[in-house]
Amino acid sequence: MEPLNLQELHKSSRKYRSVIHSWFLKVSTPEELTPAGAVVVTEESDSDDLKELSGALQKLEIAWHLCEILFIDIRSPGAFLVQLLQWVKWHFTEYVQVAERVISEEMPQMAEYYWDVILFYALRGEMENAVLFLELHSEAHTDPAFILVRDLLAKFPTLSSNQAQHEFYIRWELWHEAVYAAVAEQKIPSNSKRSHVQLSLLLRLLNGEFEAFQSVPHLFGSWYQMMVSYLLFNDPCMKASKFDALCDQFINGYYAAFDAASLEVDPFDELIRSAFGYNLMDVIGRASVCFNDNWWFVTHFVDLIYNSSQFKDYQIADIVQIRDAFVTDYADSLFSRRKQFWQLAIEYLVNVRDSEDRILLCLERMPFDSEPELQTLVSLARRFNFVELELSLYKIYSRQWLARATANAANRAKYGSALFWAVRSKDKMLINYIVEQYLRHYLKTAVEQVTQTGKLAVDGELLDREMVANLGSHLVLSDRLIFLGKYHEFHQLKGAAQYEPAAVILVDMLASNAIPEFFTFQ
Repeated sequence: MEPLNLQELHKSSRKYRSVIHSWFLKVSTPEELTPAGAVVVTEESDSDDLKELSGALQKLEIAWHLCEILFIDIRSPGAFLVQLLQWVKWHFTEYVQVAERVISEEMPQMAEYYWDVILFYALRGEMENAVLFLELHSEAHTDPAFILVRDLLAKFPTLSSNQAQHEFYIRWELWHEAVYAAVAEQKIPSNSKRSHVQLSLLLRLLNGEFEAFQSVPHLFGSWYQMMVSYLLFNDPCMKASKFDALCDQFINGYYAAFDAASLEVDPFDELIRSAFGYNLMDVIGRASVCFNDNWWFVTHFVDLIYNSSQFKDYQIADIVQIRDAFVTDYADSLFSRRKQFWQLAIEYLVNVRDSEDRILLCLERMPFDSEPELQTLVSLARRFNFVELELSLYKIYSRQWLARATANAANRAKYGSALFWAVRSKDKMLINYIVEQYLRHYLKTAVEQVTQTGKLAVDGELLDREMVANLGSHLVLSDRLIFLGKYHEFHQLKGAAQYEPAAVILVDMLASNAIPEFFTFQ
């Protein structure tokens, strides 16, 4: 396969991310519809499991998206912040629902979260929404403090990925100087009026004051969300080399604002920190233990990098061995945990070097209970030219039919199926054993006829004559099978009153000494 160029790499990464998001949406829905349209509410335990799975999938998507930004869709520092803001807006939407409730109030300014919504939008760089909610206040057009903040929000320079970095930074510097002057000159009255207190806080946030950010940790779902907002108002073109120190500052600052006993730095925080530090190997290592996903994340992300035309730029030693190891482990987890995923596991192994022995082992371990399942295994055995495996599968299926036939007298017709698959397996001993069951059944039914009628000239029941008649060239697989075929032919001719050719066949059989001992009179 040709290596993926950067555009294809980015496209593939987004596809993986969309897969994660689609599953997140499925498990995040508290109720499901039956085909008839009736609503089924899940049990409480199931609901808890779905909530836990939803949280895990959300973290998985957050991490993948960030790694995509940092290691795949790499852009200039100015555009980098645009990407991070989109990352934050996509994954952290708690106050969007709150904003919808606030705006529906008869008097929004009296709503409990009115000011939180304004701060929330401003901190995400969504100044139009922040201005919209600010203007819902009754004093928005009369109070000089409102007018000042509203004008500063409206003049915030537009940040876009295709904008020249130096042009944006000049405009941002001029805007930031205006904000700094407003804070320094205390243009917001220092009083206990709620609106002035909140406007003053908003100005300090726009000014990029770290202490102000620490005072509103509830507006952020995480320390990295807070850090991205801080960059927007402190250094929107910050170089990647400074991220290590900044991550430490915000991890400590964010958790210090909460009860340290209940909120501690967890493995996911360390994973995000490693990503911001551009330490790809550490990201891979931490993701391996951070997510309970049977190595889905690391398998697909490492494989994506491995298949990139730029994979040498990532400077991962032994990436081929690492990638093959993860793909193999993930395939094993698919094979062992979910029967319906075993074919997918094989497709993963196909893309691993020298994996034929492992594929063979997997196929040998795969149980099957029906002919369609058998045919699926057979097609794979043929695909990889596993001749012995194919014959072994036929033998196993023949024995399954044989077990059904011997378990119940009503199933004696299944001897035909057992013989059919035994012939395909080319196992002479198995074929001979099944043929003997045919002949013993013939003798048994013949004895029953003698007992019932008192006549010696009777025939027994020859099972599945149609199948025996269609064996054709397969008869040569064993002498016992040849005898069965000849004996079947003898009965056909005898039944058609063609006694002369029937007698010839009978004499030939007697002369050949092919008749089993148990089938002759002593």
